[in-house]
Amino acid sequence: MVEKLLRGMARDGRDLDGGKGNVRLRKASRDTLFVALQRSWSVLEQSAALRRQAGEVLVEHLLGRLGKGQWGKDQQAETTLGDMLATLTGDAFLRGQVNEMTRLMDRALLWLHEQEVVTLGKGLTVFRPAMTVQLAPGKTQFLVKDFAPLQEHYDEQTVQTHVMAAYAETGLSSMQDAIRLTKDYFALDQEGFMGRWMKGKTTEVKRQTTGKSWQNVVEALGNPVQQKIVADDRDATNVLVLAGPGSGKTRVLVHRIACLIRVRREDSRSILVLSYNRHAAVEIRARLRHLVGARHSV
Repeated sequence: MVEKLLRGMARDGRDLDGGKGNVRLRKASRDTLFVALQRSWSVLEQSAALRRQAGEVLVEHLLGRLGKGQWGKDQQAETTLGDMLATLTGDAFLRGQVNEMTRLMDRALLWLHEQEVVTLGKGLTVFRPAMTVQLAPGKTQFLVKDFAPLQEHYDEQTVQTHVMAAYAETGLSSMQDAIRLTKDYFALDQEGFMGRWMKGKTTEVKRQTTGKSWQNVVEALGNPVQQKIVADDRDATNVLVLAGPGSGKTRVLVHRIACLIRVRREDSRSILVLSYNRHAAVEIRARLRHLVGARHSV
């Protein structure tokens, strides 16, 4: 209940300039929340008071929409945006405090829904947009540094995926160790956690694939030059590989495609492979199916 109330305060203020809530929450563990104030205490208190007052007025309005003798849980009340807005505008306290009553109505309704006081049925999609997009003024193009926060997000997701795999593998042999792993994940910093539970896997956890998949796609080649070609991670780069007959060109090509799909997570439908004849195409297809599975090979 405490967490639900805090999250309600965290959503207050998101419709103001900057699009940030009055407080920021970060869940550190099952029983621990970090709370950071993003606006003054007076703004937080005023927002909460207006929200509660508007919520009270709206609940009274909805109760008045119930039929005579309707009491109890899960009663359905029907109303309109215009009627709810008129009810809020008719409240003397709110009318003297609020300039944009529609914005307050939206927030109060969503808050009542979030706190499970009422449940918005078909009307929920009206009040909850899919996302809020804000454009920085004066920017005409994006640079590499603009994508750095997004890359950090994806890198963290990759690490979390490896941690979940480690949890599953640990749980197969000892659930007590798996539980300790979970507690350490929330209690320790990343360096301490990696040193305790994933020692020697610093490079592996940065890859978007399992260690076994990396072994099959890259290390199984057993040739440093071929491995470098297959694992080349440069973007928008053309690579020319010159090699004589029997040197393993087809094998390198197949493993490069497998690396793009398994490690780089490229869409297999965006990869075009040209071969000299039909026999070579069939061979490439068979090798790919062996490395990445029939779902990705075409």
